[in-house]
Parts: sequence; structure tokens; C-alpha cells
Amino acid sequence: MYQCPNCGRLHINDKSNQTHIYHPDNDQQSFEILSSTRHSLTGHWKSKVKYDSPGWLSWDTQASRNFTVFDTWDELQTTYHQKFEEFQSKGLLRTASLTKDNETVHSYSAGEN
Repeated sequence: MYQCPNCGRLHINDKSNQTHIYHPDNDQQSFEILSSTRHSLTGHWKSKVKYDSPGWLSWDTQASRNFTVFDTWDELQTTYHQKFEEFQSKGLLRTASLTKDNETVHSYSAGEN
């Protein structure tokens, strides 16, 4: 799950790992619905993309939201695992997921592991 800090849209993956996007009704609604003292980390790769970068990584911290695009799977995967280890080692990770072509490569939830 990710909320864009610029437009407030919520990006939510369902059980089959399909992403659903929800738009705020107006510009007055909170763009900080998902704020937390713990971090979330989401990586997504789609091999067959015509116009955009095929991969992105987002992570939320209490202080900021970050969004980075990637042109190679290796770069995305390496950065995801670096951020995962960084947040987990500090006890700050709430959730994490990495998908490639709608298949879950890695997932983590603080209450489950």
C-alpha cells in the first residue's frame, strides 16, 4: 500500500497482487492517511511497459515519502533489499513487498515475522 504525497492517491494491491488506485474526492482530503512511526516499503516491476519506467520503489517514513523509478530489475531489487535491511535493523519496518510481473517476490509484515 502506498499513498502518493503529491496527489493523495492510494495504491493498494489485492490478494492476487493487482494494484487498485483510489483517488481523493477533493484537494482538501488528507494526503497523510497512511502516516505511521514505522515504515512501509513497496517495490513493483512490470516487464512489458511501453511508456514509463518498468519499476518503482516507494517508502514512507515519519518525516517523508520517497518514490524512485528504475530501468533495470537488478537495480530495483538491490535497492529494495538495502532499504529493507536498513529499516528492519532499526526496528522501523511495518510492511514490505516486492512484486515482479504481478508475482510476489518478497513480502513482510511486522506482526507476522
